[in-house]
Amino acid sequence: MSTPPLLLGVTLIFWGWQAELLAIAVIAAVLLEGSRLVGWRWAFTEQDFSRVWSVCIYVFVGMTAYLVVMTDLQGAARATLTLFQWYPLSVLAILLAQVYSTAGSVELSVLSTISRKRKSRDAYPEHNAIDLSYPYFSICLLSASTAHEKSSVFYIGLCLLVAWALWSIRPKVCSSLAWMTIFAMVVGMGYAGHVGLQHLQQKLEGTLTDWFLSMTGDHVDPDRSYTAIGSLGEIKLSNQIVLRMVPDAKAHLPVLLRQASYNRYLETQWFARSAGFRPVTAGLEDGAWQLESRVHANVMTTISIALDGGEGILSLAPRAVQIQTLPVGSVQGNALGAIKVEDGPGLVSYRVGSAENSVRDAPPDDADVHVPEAEAEVLDRIVGELGLSSEAPRESFRTLAGHFERNFQYSRFLGEHRSNTTPLSEFLQSSRSGHCEYFATATVLLLRAAGIPARYAVGHSVHEFSSLEGQYIARARDAHSWALVYVDGVWRDFDTTPASWVAIEQDAAPWWEAVSDVWQWVTFTFAEWKWGDRDDDLTTYMAWLLLPLVLFLAWRLYTAKRVTSGNADGEQPESSLLWPGRDSEWYEIEHRLNALGIVRHPWEPFSQWVKRIRETQTGSLIADSLDAILALHYRYRFDPNGITEAERAALTSYAGAWLKQGLVREQPV
Repeated sequence: MSTPPLLLGVTLIFWGWQAELLAIAVIAAVLLEGSRLVGWRWAFTEQDFSRVWSVCIYVFVGMTAYLVVMTDLQGAARATLTLFQWYPLSVLAILLAQVYSTAGSVELSVLSTISRKRKSRDAYPEHNAIDLSYPYFSICLLSASTAHEKSSVFYIGLCLLVAWALWSIRPKVCSSLAWMTIFAMVVGMGYAGHVGLQHLQQKLEGTLTDWFLSMTGDHVDPDRSYTAIGSLGEIKLSNQIVLRMVPDAKAHLPVLLRQASYNRYLETQWFARSAGFRPVTAGLEDGAWQLESRVHANVMTTISIALDGGEGILSLAPRAVQIQTLPVGSVQGNALGAIKVEDGPGLVSYRVGSAENSVRDAPPDDADVHVPEAEAEVLDRIVGELGLSSEAPRESFRTLAGHFERNFQYSRFLGEHRSNTTPLSEFLQSSRSGHCEYFATATVLLLRAAGIPARYAVGHSVHEFSSLEGQYIARARDAHSWALVYVDGVWRDFDTTPASWVAIEQDAAPWWEAVSDVWQWVTFTFAEWKWGDRDDDLTTYMAWLLLPLVLFLAWRLYTAKRVTSGNADGEQPESSLLWPGRDSEWYEIEHRLNALGIVRHPWEPFSQWVKRIRETQTGSLIADSLDAILALHYRYRFDPNGITEAERAALTSYAGAWLKQGLVREQPV
């Protein structure tokens, strides 16, 4: 093992600490560092190493399959990160085989298919062995860096381990003080770069998240709603199925399933003010949560949605008062009706109980009648023209709905602004064409201008029945916005978007939607099996599949030739040589030259050393005589076919002659 003693063991423990696999890491560290105390070694062949490497590949494939099956379908990035975090475990076997073998290294052809094919084509294949210690050291550090929390302690530990590794191979021409000074400077600059990159990453993540949330319809921020009001071009949302629903027999379609609502409008965005989240009380039954106490549900709706990373915002039926069969660890709700869940599976199917007398949402306050100054003039004029202020609330609703139905149209395409007014004012006065966000925002603000409390709601409109799945579905393009109005002491849905929007969105669906639906149904069925209650244990099955391979490998390694470092008399048996060519006379020549002051550096290959000798004024003749001896030594040391008895005798003869005379005048043949 070329790494300093205990370095790999400590690095493994550091990795296990960061990856929360400390017990496994300690066992692996003991096995690796224990090779220094054990005197015996296995004489593994290249084929044996290939078998061990095959096991490593199977373990890696098994880990990948496990994460694919057990991780949320939407959490591919998280699964990839976890796989990389576990990678030191998958290649541990090949390193253990190396440290407990007589070779002390692994042929490159074992790890590389290209090298294996090239070696099979060569008549005299070269010996290309590598020591896996330092590569494994690097893998452990990189895997440790994927931990979710990286404090200053992590950076300090990382620097200490790197310093430990580099100290043993530092250039001898550099003094210890100079080396430590340079390393300290690198650590300081590295920390500055680390902090800078961390801030840049956070900023980019925030920017990209904001952009992503603003462009998709299946992700909701309960604190802020990004609208496309004022954006140019066509609004495009995918045909991906994001929600499935089995309504109660009393339900009337289409059904608006709300995710969140907002009470403050500012520059094309809606915000939830004074709406902090609070824990929801768990019910008496497992998976039951009571949203509103002392209210009995008389309508039940079953909804299935995916949770990204086990958390998300639930879609709820109107006037929801309780949730059943929801297997999550935490449920929180805010004053505006949003329900946030955490610590759940990748897919949940829950039942929502509703009641007509639900008052779960907070009563209206000043924010629910606030009108932005930039829109006030236009809104007041339209309210006056329609007479909304002089009518009863329900009459105002009918008047406003009729106004939008007769004079406005739904459009997925937004052209260039033609006036200096705000996008919403232009929609109300001139263009009179837009998507649901325009209609919902205009409705809320017009009602507020008329003195009626109103809020902006987002969620999905469920209107499509899937004969393939036997239930109603909502796609990403069914993401919808509407108004919540406060009437008779209850918040009620009020949707003024023209009904034609459903047909317009369906007409824009791609021709391959039917094929896509089949695939989405298959993945949904698989997710139901994966996240649902079942008696089988996939992990156990995978272990049983690997068991025959592990047993065969163990039997093959057990029957391999094993040698020890010495016998009872302290003599070194011939079979215990750790590598061929150890008795070469070349090492006597190296010792002689070192004694004469022509020292070879520990990291310097013999060929480079001879070349350096030749470049000196007095070493040319010595180096010329050494070339042929070194060539025989290399063949004796590395050629898998070895050398003949005549060549072995020639190596002994010419080396002996050089040791007596200082050079060899004849070239060996």
